[in-house]
Amino acid sequence: MNEIVWPTIDSKHLIVDSKQMLLLEKEIFSDGMPQEALMEKAGIQISRWLLKRKPLLKNGITVLIGPGHNGGDGAVIARELFLKGYLVKVWCPFPIRKTLTINHVNYLTSIGVTKLVEPPDANGKELWIDAVFGNNQIRKVDRKLIRLFNQKFNNKYGKVISIDIPTGLCPNKGKPFSGDAVRADFTLAVGLNKIGLTQDSALPFIGELNHIDVGLPDIKLSKINKRIFKVTYKDLKNINLPSLPKNSNKFKRGRTLLIAGSAKYPGAAYLALKGAISSGAGFIAAVLPELVAESIWQLSPEIVLKGTMQSDQNGNASLLSGLKNIDLSLFDSLALGPGIGIDNDDWQKSQDYLLDFGGLLNLGADALN
Repeated sequence: MNEIVWPTIDSKHLIVDSKQMLLLEKEIFSDGMPQEALMEKAGIQISRWLLKRKPLLKNGITVLIGPGHNGGDGAVIARELFLKGYLVKVWCPFPIRKTLTINHVNYLTSIGVTKLVEPPDANGKELWIDAVFGNNQIRKVDRKLIRLFNQKFNNKYGKVISIDIPTGLCPNKGKPFSGDAVRADFTLAVGLNKIGLTQDSALPFIGELNHIDVGLPDIKLSKINKRIFKVTYKDLKNINLPSLPKNSNKFKRGRTLLIAGSAKYPGAAYLALKGAISSGAGFIAAVLPELVAESIWQLSPEIVLKGTMQSDQNGNASLLSGLKNIDLSLFDSLALGPGIGIDNDDWQKSQDYLLDFGGLLNLGADALN
């Protein structure tokens, strides 16, 4: 079987957690990249993104600057927009800790940017930029600050943009640290996509998610362990699928094994089978819960039944009972789930079969959980 090399290892597709991002940045800095340079690149690239969307800027901009380097990114953005002739104000809700950020804020005031003493008015029409806490936030944030941001968001008088991660949102789990987080109209993921931003729980907070490329070298990205990739609609449109010879038989058009469903969720198995049939695979075999296996020949006679799965008293299917008698090397792809259920002990016993599979492994929700 040919090695799968899609999607490519680059900043648009790679998804990382906060620790992976921190280690990557440390390696880049240790190789000679100045922190100042990376901050400049991030701030300037975000500024360019904003300048392409001038209606967001027409009523002015208020940048809320945090104590760390995320705040420094915000200060660079404020500088660039001010120099382009826009009305820019900044507010620092916390004492600034990082020297680099302090220097940027001092320069802002020296060139005429207004530094607010009191919190900005949430009823104003200006754009707010959340540059308070980014990828390194690990704990809950002052609730007054979150409420101020969300008052602005709910009023709809002006947009809210979060830099990297909305303040108060866990970058790894995509959940608020304490009850609520900043709700943004746009979130700009800097450098690489963060795994927390891809979770369903993050959807109420991130708004429209955009990636900001800061030129991280692909050779560094290829060394990141346990890589996870993001696939976009554009990727699906551009993928170059090979044309099969007209005289090829069904076994040369893709051999797929589907393991799905349970006594609790029999419909999941049938829906997954319909999807497999629609994919165009030439040969589709299945391991199904007994309830579905009894009638599948009436619904989808083209499916080859390879075995059945037992179910426990809670209706969860036994994955091990379905895997242990199957030679997975006969298949090009394995679609696992949905609807199997979650039996942790059963998954642990089954994982070696899955890790040894050499083809394309497609995991449903239960498998991912």
